[in-house]
Amino acid sequence: MRDRAAARRRLIAPALLAVAVLAATAVYVVPRGIEAGGLYVITDRPVAIASHALDGKFDTALASREIEDALTAKDSDLAKSFVDLAAARHVTLDPALVAKVDAAVANDASFGHAAKNFGLGLVTGEPHDAVGMAGTVLGDLFVFGDIRDAAREGTRLATGEKADTTILGLACVGLAITAGTYVTFGAAAPVRAGLTLAKIARKTGRLGGQLADYVGRNLRRAIDWPQLKTAVAGMSLTQPQLAIRAARDAVKVERAGGLMRLARDVGRVEAKAGTQAALDSLKVAQSPRDMARIATLAER
Repeated sequence: MRDRAAARRRLIAPALLAVAVLAATAVYVVPRGIEAGGLYVITDRPVAIASHALDGKFDTALASREIEDALTAKDSDLAKSFVDLAAARHVTLDPALVAKVDAAVANDASFGHAAKNFGLGLVTGEPHDAVGMAGTVLGDLFVFGDIRDAAREGTRLATGEKADTTILGLACVGLAITAGTYVTFGAAAPVRAGLTLAKIARKTGRLGGQLADYVGRNLRRAIDWPQLKTAVAGMSLTQPQLAIRAARDAVKVERAGGLMRLARDVGRVEAKAGTQAALDSLKVAQSPRDMARIATLAER
């Protein structure tokens, strides 16, 4: 009898082990299967997918941390978006933190803050928001903007700091046009506008990679860089005539025909469809031919 019971246990043991393994597997797999089934049901509902991703993860600690980081980065809009998200998901926040966000939003919307950012964009040419961008554009529409950018990047280049040679080159070409050395391809106004927008697109990361490479090649061909490096060290906003003379001597505009045509097409888009459309076109265009097509469409 004992032998028979032992034999029966030996036969049952593998089955019991298999059941235990399957049960342990089910503990892991079933909840994930249910979750996968839920995700399948909401596949074509992006809002539901986003809400599902936040479930169990977006809590008071995470929301507070993201809000503090946004405030430190002086991005009141982002901070406010996290406050709104917390309210929508019934996540409790410290009232003092919410008040801090409200104050930051009010400050950023104030006239004084806007005027300050506009002035910084005008003077530095490095905007941090839409108002600063307006100041940068205003400066770039006049010779002031090109002198500002050439002096800033030229000083960096001369002192061994990291300089954006594309911005420097575009600024110097703009100065050369101002000096009256550019007489082909029609009036200079669309070209100057196009060069200005190309600079802004470069500063804000909206100049497409392939188009940026094309611009860089044209600038290397059109500019005597050793001569320019020596000349820009002495550029300053207080001596605009020196900056214009340095650019005129270093830039060989006749070698930049491709760049001039590209700038003219960008200027055509801006004239017909506005600044934002021109900047968007610089982001999506992969070649001067693409930009020419966009300009033609804008003029229809």
